[in-house]
Amino acid sequence: MKAPPLDTAELHARLATVVGGEHVGALDADAWYGGLLGAHVAEELRPRALVRPASAEQLQRLAPMVAELGHGLWSSANACGNGAQRGHPRKPGVLVDLARMNRIVEVDRRGAYAVLEAGVSFAALAAELQARDLPLWLDADANGAHSVAGSIASRALGLTPYGDRQAALCGIEAVLANGTLLRTGMGALPGSACWPRYKYNFGPALDGLFSRAHFGIVTRVGLWLMPAPRKYLPFARAVPDLAGVAALIERLRPLQLDGSVSGRLLLASRASDAALLVQASGGEEPGAGAPPWTLYGALYGLPAQLEHHAQPLAAALGSVPSAGAGTVWALRARQLRGESLYAEAQGRDAGAVSFRVLAPATGADALALHHRVFARLADFAPRLAFMLAPRLLVLEVDVPGTASANADATAAALAASKDLVTAGYGLHSTSPALEASVAARHTPSGLRHLHDGLHTALDPFATLAARGKFGAAKRRGKA
Repeated sequence: MKAPPLDTAELHARLATVVGGEHVGALDADAWYGGLLGAHVAEELRPRALVRPASAEQLQRLAPMVAELGHGLWSSANACGNGAQRGHPRKPGVLVDLARMNRIVEVDRRGAYAVLEAGVSFAALAAELQARDLPLWLDADANGAHSVAGSIASRALGLTPYGDRQAALCGIEAVLANGTLLRTGMGALPGSACWPRYKYNFGPALDGLFSRAHFGIVTRVGLWLMPAPRKYLPFARAVPDLAGVAALIERLRPLQLDGSVSGRLLLASRASDAALLVQASGGEEPGAGAPPWTLYGALYGLPAQLEHHAQPLAAALGSVPSAGAGTVWALRARQLRGESLYAEAQGRDAGAVSFRVLAPATGADALALHHRVFARLADFAPRLAFMLAPRLLVLEVDVPGTASANADATAAALAASKDLVTAGYGLHSTSPALEASVAARHTPSGLRHLHDGLHTALDPFATLAARGKFGAAKRRGKA
């Protein structure tokens, strides 16, 4: 890699002409950004400047300036790093932190939506709803300091009926690499009242380009909120072993397909519950009698609906759905309401090595996923949790954070991901340490070609970034 074209002081001075000197500086040596800046980033590629714009207009000026100065543009909605994006794989970087762009533009009670700048956290939006006594629920990440826009961009999944954040998204504002401001959907029309109400526009739908694709920096989102249900019935059930997990999946899937259970169901391992306790309760450990697995779920709706749906649910569970007990149950019950559980502003709670696997929603696939993961990761005590949707099973795999610089854990996770893809399963997301290697294996040539073309069209300053990201060979003139 060539030496940076500017010394650090000159680089910072140029960036300061846009945002002011007090909003440009060097990254702290221990800056975490949710794993974005972990041991997997070579020291020479670590961003040379941290800059905090106050508006999309400032970012429009910064984006082409960074490219013209020979640097790659990194971005994060705030210091948590959820939804963060790395810059050019072979250029020194400038990290844009959007934490100053934290305005809640609008919350509409009758329309049940919010319009937010990228730096707004789940905790800030929850506080706004509470202060205004609005009967609206969020579906939040466990870490309330996470950016709402970052969670959408990373395709995070929650447990309430609004847990698919991409489905609840309605309208994106983004800044492209050349400084162009883009609004998707009805936002393309100036002053449109339908922007956060209708997802599409006259022409191609573009929202998906700005989740896990590095095509631009999201600066504003519209988000549909869940009207508070008239009644909410959370329940828990201890599961003695993995065979019991598989059996429950088979019995519960039909109830999700027919709408009896409208939210997602969580089957958390003892290790997963223990990690949640440590994160959310300041170090409390679970009791010795904690079950190997626990099912968590909830019914939402009118009282008569819940009474009707509780009957087939009781038959599937083998007992009347009932609440659990203890600290971990109180935390999971809050998650089922869409609430955050704690606030870690620096994103240090993020698993150092993690990935999410997609599979058919069957008990046999749950057993197969578990077997393949433990065949590679047993020595690293992975924390596992299954999330069950009507047609889909998601396995969340997190290696404890103490492995943040453990090359062996990373290699084992990559081997596990390869085994899973070879077996026909899909990778939904990964921690930054795994992303480039998994993408190279998980992205077929046709999609790489499309990604290259779109990246060239949207980013005239970095036409090779997509190839570097996916590890594809240079292939001028080849499809």
